[in-house]
Amino acid sequence: MLNRDAIIDAQSSASHWNSASEPSLRDRHERWSEMLHTSHLPWAIGKTLDEDFQAELSFRSFGAYRLAQCSCSRVDGFRSMSEVAGTDKAYLTLLYLQEGREQLTAEGREISLNAGDLILWDSTQKMRFRVPENISKVSLLIPEETLISHFPQAHNYIGAIIRQNAGMGAILGAHMRALGLQINELSDAQLSSVMDVTLDLLATTLRSEYGIDRSVQQATLSRIREYVVSRLGDPDLSPAGIAQVFGISIRHLYSLFEKQDSSVAAWIKVQRMDRARHDLMQAGLSGKSVTEIALDWGYQDLSHFSKTFKQAFGLAPREFLRQYR
Repeated sequence: MLNRDAIIDAQSSASHWNSASEPSLRDRHERWSEMLHTSHLPWAIGKTLDEDFQAELSFRSFGAYRLAQCSCSRVDGFRSMSEVAGTDKAYLTLLYLQEGREQLTAEGREISLNAGDLILWDSTQKMRFRVPENISKVSLLIPEETLISHFPQAHNYIGAIIRQNAGMGAILGAHMRALGLQINELSDAQLSSVMDVTLDLLATTLRSEYGIDRSVQQATLSRIREYVVSRLGDPDLSPAGIAQVFGISIRHLYSLFEKQDSSVAAWIKVQRMDRARHDLMQAGLSGKSVTEIALDWGYQDLSHFSKTFKQAFGLAPREFLRQYR
């Protein structure tokens, strides 16, 4: 039982909105956009809402966290680089879909969420969402630095679906459901104290990996590799540029490759060297010089190319070439 001061504390830091309070569809659209901006960070909402669009939202800001309980009918929206740039700090958001279906597009890949699914998304990424039917969900916005300090591998699980019906996912889902139910009852201090338990549950669930669908990450990594291979000849190819193309943070890009026991730079280097070696073996037919081959694969410094090639294959490029002349 909360005392009177705790109730006042909880009520003063909580906000609630219902679309039924808006007199027109235009008002519902504008107010819905404002409420999502306040509770879930900047989002651009689709320009057209159904005439019978309905939504209800309760949210809390406590400490550096945000907690939101949301239900709505069909709607769509996106976070472009403009909305990402308009966010004052980075968050990793744990979303728990209680009812309905929601489709997300993150890193260019479609992610389908069903009732009971949980997912971790990164506020520094471009995203789209589409709600095809009535939904209810709970979202917890966790400061990136807070979650990373608690669980350094968190970025490895961005976009991975946690199934509520499997292992730790069931416990984490029940916990998120309880947070949503108590959003207007607990004081800021009580909610802040509960966050230690929440982060422990999330970290334990991710570490277990049982019931976690990581196919999204694998597909993203495959697309990034395809992109890199198609641009190996670009001397300006860099992790920062790759991350920008795919709308992800550099940290997340690094984490995708770390899972493969490599780094972005090391993987690019191996691909370039393999292709340079192949071209040197075929130089007798193509007539290409060492310099031409180096330039073909993004090396503008011939001395650096020669040193790197010798480290990889034990012979300088010109020595290697002589074997195939």
